[in-house]
Amino acid sequence: MPRHSFIQMSKLTDLKGRIDYVTNPDRQEYLYATYNTTDNQFWKLLAKENQEDFKRSGTKGTCIEARELIIALPEDFIQYDKKWLLQTVVDYFKQEYGIECFSGLHHNKTLSNYHIHMIFSERQLLEKPVEKIATRNMFFNEKGKHVRTKKEILDENGKVRSGCRIIPKGQVYERHFFEPKIEHFKEKEFLDEAKHKLTNLINRYVKEENKKLAVFDKSGPYLPTKKIGKNNPKERAIKEDNEVRKQWNHTVDEALLTGVVEAEIVVIKQEKISEKVKDSIKTYGEFPYFFKSIVEAAIQFLKEVISKFLLPPKPVFHGNMERYEQMETQRQRFMHVVQQMKTIDEQEIQPLKAKYDGLHPVFKAKERKELEKKLNIAVMHRNSLELQLSSSIEAAGYRNIREFMEDYNKFSGEVTRYEAEVSDCERECREREIERKYAKEQNTDGISNIQDKYPQVR
Repeated sequence: MPRHSFIQMSKLTDLKGRIDYVTNPDRQEYLYATYNTTDNQFWKLLAKENQEDFKRSGTKGTCIEARELIIALPEDFIQYDKKWLLQTVVDYFKQEYGIECFSGLHHNKTLSNYHIHMIFSERQLLEKPVEKIATRNMFFNEKGKHVRTKKEILDENGKVRSGCRIIPKGQVYERHFFEPKIEHFKEKEFLDEAKHKLTNLINRYVKEENKKLAVFDKSGPYLPTKKIGKNNPKERAIKEDNEVRKQWNHTVDEALLTGVVEAEIVVIKQEKISEKVKDSIKTYGEFPYFFKSIVEAAIQFLKEVISKFLLPPKPVFHGNMERYEQMETQRQRFMHVVQQMKTIDEQEIQPLKAKYDGLHPVFKAKERKELEKKLNIAVMHRNSLELQLSSSIEAAGYRNIREFMEDYNKFSGEVTRYEAEVSDCERECREREIERKYAKEQNTDGISNIQDKYPQVR
């Protein structure tokens, strides 16, 4: 699999609570630095005005007070100064979009996820607050909605109902500190745009070329895996979902190594996964079981394509023979690891998991525990092979299998040309042999009748 960047956006309905989460050492395993591009008063005013505007709008649902980006960083970025790193990313984002940010630089408990939480405002501060003055007495009901007459806020005794209010003529009834929300932040294009910009920024400080990140290409052959947040109630379902996605991605790697054209794999993904998932959701709703079944069927189909796809035999290579042999050895090594992972998946993990799921959790607890131990060992073995494959690819000077195969296919072009020459030569040899035999039988040169007797040769 390629090394992809991870940038996730979420809507914040409790800005104060989220800021505390990002900056409170008691709520973070490892809090390295925080950075606020403005002051705390800005965020208090922002939350307050967003809530007031939401209340006035009468919209159902929950008020969105701000948004947040979670930005995963390469682990070797730990070498950079923490404060400098955080300010570099946040100041870049602020400069690009002209909004204020509040951020924290963290590590998770296992020190395996180095990341930034960056809260950002969807609104810009006005140069001067805008105040609306009542030109006559104004009446507001319990929901904060403006009504036309005082009668509408009175109870049966003629008194103002609790929660209603009157703004006398000449007083301020509405005050704004911020411009309207920037609509671009609500558009689908924004997140994709931000991912590319921030990924490019991160890559400026990645020292090794083959470790640079790429934004996941949804139009490519792979399926993305999902991040599992802390204390996520759907952790088990997401893990199972990720597992079948990884199996598809491993099969894609196997197909690419075998020589299946990437464009063909993309078509299979579109027809066998994307379209079928879309139809399934439309008919049954979002059920993880259906998604898993669809992907497993697509994996089986791709495996059948792999089994039928044959690369042409390799003749003597007339180009850079040393380089070609080196790449062929690497390809075989990669293929061997992929096949090992495939074997573990099919002969160990899947059967063990099926047995485990089939045992009663109470009456078969001991057997389930033993199976779980074996299953964990098998998964660890496969994960170590996956890490071995990734390390081997990087050691060869490539970021992923796709890049390796692009380079490998350059040599395949020369191979194809050479095979055409070999094929022509072999055909000519066969023709000459036939001609010689025919001439011997007829005691002639045989040339005039060879096409009539052996038309298939031509």
